Amino acid sequence: MDMTGVRLTELVEAAGCAAKIAPGALAKVLGDLPRTEDPNLLVGFDASDDACVYDLGDGRGLVQTCDFFPPMVDDPFLFGQVAAANALSDVYAMGGEPKLALNLLCFPNCLGIEVAGQILAGGADRCQLAGCVVAGGHSINDHEPKYGLSVTGFVQLDGLLANAGAKVGDALVLTKALGTGVITTAYKGGLLDEAGVRVATDSMIRLNDTVGRVGGDIVRHACTDVTGFSLMGHSCEMAEASGVTLQIDADAVPMLDGAREMARMGMLPAGAYRNRDFFGPRVQMGPEKKSHIVSDEDKRLVACHEAGHAIVGELLEGCDAVHLVTIMPRGGSGGHTLLLPDKESDFTTRAQLLDFVAMALGGYAAEMLVMGQMSTGASSDLQRATDICRRMVTQYGMSDDMGPIYLGGDHDEVFLARDYGQQSRTYSEDVAARIDAEVQRKMNTAFERATKLLTEHRAQLDGLSDLLVEKETIDRAEFEAFMKGEPAPKKDVESEALKEPEPIA
Repeated sequence: MDMTGVRLTELVEAAGCAAKIAPGALAKVLGDLPRTEDPNLLVGFDASDDACVYDLGDGRGLVQTCDFFPPMVDDPFLFGQVAAANALSDVYAMGGEPKLALNLLCFPNCLGIEVAGQILAGGADRCQLAGCVVAGGHSINDHEPKYGLSVTGFVQLDGLLANAGAKVGDALVLTKALGTGVITTAYKGGLLDEAGVRVATDSMIRLNDTVGRVGGDIVRHACTDVTGFSLMGHSCEMAEASGVTLQIDADAVPMLDGAREMARMGMLPAGAYRNRDFFGPRVQMGPEKKSHIVSDEDKRLVACHEAGHAIVGELLEGCDAVHLVTIMPRGGSGGHTLLLPDKESDFTTRAQLLDFVAMALGGYAAEMLVMGQMSTGASSDLQRATDICRRMVTQYGMSDDMGPIYLGGDHDEVFLARDYGQQSRTYSEDVAARIDAEVQRKMNTAFERATKLLTEHRAQLDGLSDLLVEKETIDRAEFEAFMKGEPAPKKDVESEALKEPEPIA
């Protein structure tokens, strides 16, 4: 029950785990922290684990975590339950059992103190269910309500789980369906009522003690709590810490009822975009669909398209290096050109963005140049390129016509379709028309650049297309050799097999 007449979610800028610091910024901060050496510290923050573990010397480890966030629901008791269950999950994710908790409460003076009592009562309810004692805590005044726990637990060291334990052949198991962020975002936006959001809250308040109850012949090697960095982000952390790759069948991932529908309507938390920007380059295209039959005509079309991306990307200084080109169907795409940065950077220049747009349109330009017409395969490229151009105009001040002005964008709100069904634009129709015209000019210019480069390097475009039809997949070394007109390097079959970790099935 809302005891104030004010929705808790209206008091916060970001809800739940969407309030987390962006993963890229957090990684930079953690990377600069000094390391304290202690042989008894078995798990710290090096591998982005959910909690730390300290060896007690008697076969047990002390598990310690701290987790709190702003409300994603309006009912204070329910918010307390969700936040407490979330904090307790960090201990469960290490294979441990929570035993002691301290409340962490930030609370605005504008709310009645009885609301604080209900939040704490909700947390106590989950702790009691977990067999964990709430022994005190700390509270401060804040302009936004926030709540969570510092939790202490114990784990038998022979049953310790961490991010770094995943092994080849392991199966990935989710104890809950995904989609809570999408559902709560839709609720915050007024598209779902209390009954509609219940599918998410029922999941969020359910304890993740399933991990500790798994027995029989099942051997557990690694575990992580999937929260604000999404399945993609937390999977990347586990894969990198374990030295393996993870293969995830997106169609097999369980989703909460209504989550896919809300996502299609744009109900995505801002954190989803931050996660994509940071973790996206580490995610490959998906498994090859080797059983998928592709006609010779379609294979030639895809080869031409991907060759266009690769050559334009290689010729433009602002683009990342081409690491792989394939015409094997993967995921939802007929082919893929993978570009990866040679070094990390927190900033992107105007020139780099324009080069990327030209590269994105390279496939489209190649189809028009060689085939005389475009295919539907260029749809996602057009979407990406248009999105970047619009951001340049409306968010980055990179417009010759509009100048240095911020006009708002899709990704700077916690929930994106806040005024779904209504016009939330804060500028005039005239400005909107100028924006559209500027975006169109940038797109046309980029397309002309890509076409000019491919025309000038038509022999390489045709040659790379032929090579892709023949080999289907070309790696970085082979691509560099082709662009230099050199013979493809010979591969050591045995060393190639050992170069990349085996995926987890």
